Amino acid sequence: MNRKNGKAGVLLLTVGTGDGSRREETLYRPLRLSVLDGHWSQVILLPSLVTEEWAGEVMRDLAPIPVEVKPLPNEGDEDDADRCFDHFDRILAELKTEGVKSNLMAVDPTRGTKMMSAALTLAAVRHDVPRLRYITGQRDQRGMVTPGTERIAQFTTTRIMASHRLEDAVSLFRHGNFAAVLDLLPDPAHPLTLLYWPEEFHATLGAARALARFYEAWDRLNHREAHAVGLPDAEALNGAWKPFYPASQVLAWVEQLAMTFPEGHDLAARKRKSLYLSRLMVDLWANGLRRIDHRQLEDAAVRAYRVLEMAGQMALFRHGHDSAGLDPHDSEIVRYVAKSDKSGNAPLSRTRDGLLMAGRERVTGLLKQFNDPLARVLIELGNSPIMSARVRNDSVLIHGFQARAPDEGTMRAFYQQLKERVLQPGCGPEVDAWLSIAQTPDFLD
Repeated sequence: MNRKNGKAGVLLLTVGTGDGSRREETLYRPLRLSVLDGHWSQVILLPSLVTEEWAGEVMRDLAPIPVEVKPLPNEGDEDDADRCFDHFDRILAELKTEGVKSNLMAVDPTRGTKMMSAALTLAAVRHDVPRLRYITGQRDQRGMVTPGTERIAQFTTTRIMASHRLEDAVSLFRHGNFAAVLDLLPDPAHPLTLLYWPEEFHATLGAARALARFYEAWDRLNHREAHAVGLPDAEALNGAWKPFYPASQVLAWVEQLAMTFPEGHDLAARKRKSLYLSRLMVDLWANGLRRIDHRQLEDAAVRAYRVLEMAGQMALFRHGHDSAGLDPHDSEIVRYVAKSDKSGNAPLSRTRDGLLMAGRERVTGLLKQFNDPLARVLIELGNSPIMSARVRNDSVLIHGFQARAPDEGTMRAFYQQLKERVLQPGCGPEVDAWLSIAQTPDFLD
């Protein structure tokens, strides 16, 4: 049956036995009362095999309202919480598959065994059904509602669902799934959020989403976007979210990386470029390490290669040269070009300004000419099985058609070499502090 049209909802009710001598007063009438209180495109009665006959009586009484009877499948299921839950869970899932939104569902677990009532309530919470109703009224000495005094009471599951959703978001955040957090937690400014989230949660929602946007942008290396995120005051975060608030050193780190890469080829510009590249290398290395944590090994391999490339560029800056703008009249460059030509290498590319450009391997050659100890390290690491040009170029992320990255252990070992042989010797006295800051999302473990 198509239930997609209109805004009418679907009501699901458990069906018990009532008082056998007063079934009209204790079962039929209360069920009709619940059904008639609202506008439903479909009513689903959920009896046991014992009460299926009486559910049929209610269905006939409610005509022409569309009513279905979906009894528990087996004798005795009404006293088994797991079987009850499986049955109700399956029915709710089918409704959602048919296009019924959770916010258009309601459940009434008043009648039936305690196992049936508990199972329907839990299934409703699992499927984000926001409205639960039950029949109450004046009670007799047995605690039973006195016939004729019945009234419908309703309560929402939104507070329960909101708390559960926030707990899920914390878990996703802790494992670095920042984009998933943004998908899971709605924007508190959206009008539909009011339907599912009590207002008391809105401040936490906004703060959590801002943190997720900050880390998500940083994790995809968009430092400008991360820096532009308006973070809340730390006081706006409750206990579970407080550890994620970035320290002032982290905010300063992202701000520095958000700056435009320095321009120019003079000495001052080269120093600024060297400093910027030092920080960017460290940040990219930490980013690659997180890719390993997430089993994204091909991405980690590409980042490792870029770190090697940046390391050569940075070292060359410190020797007074820019790999993107080498002076063709500089004596050292003239000597390198002559030697390279003699070896039969392809000539260096030229910029529009007549300057020369050198790729990673040519930069390494220049560093070797300058007797820079990093040259040997870059040659060894660059020619390793992980980073060799043949393997790298055959990666599906470069020119190939399949993954070429090694196993996780090999990749971690290579990243450790990058840290010990490239970053720590080459990035200056602040490198250990930088490494700590760049790995700030250590809560991802």
